[in-house]
Amino acid sequence: MDGDTLDNCLDLVADRNRRRIIQYLRNVTEREVTIDTLVDCLQDGKPISAADRRVRKQTAIQLHHHHLPKLENHGVVEYKPEREVVRYRSDEVIESILDSLQESVVSITS
Repeated sequence: MDGDTLDNCLDLVADRNRRRIIQYLRNVTEREVTIDTLVDCLQDGKPISAADRRVRKQTAIQLHHHHLPKLENHGVVEYKPEREVVRYRSDEVIESILDSLQESVVSITS
């Protein structure tokens, strides 16, 4: 792997929300998930109040305009905005980085 590839991968997983999206998609059995499902994932399934509706909408906008296009450009997801669905595409380098990050966090907190 060249330096540019590594830099791109690290940039991709530098954002907490993108890490959570990738981890979620890695672990679900569905082939496609909806934007609403990803919003739920990022909102930790908290009950929805009037203020939370605004936050959910902002989260959906961030997914649509920022996170999902970035993940798609890297090839980690296939995003179909017209259907508001996302399909995960396995990436060994990204998964390896995320796995090593999780091991580091576990060893630091142990």
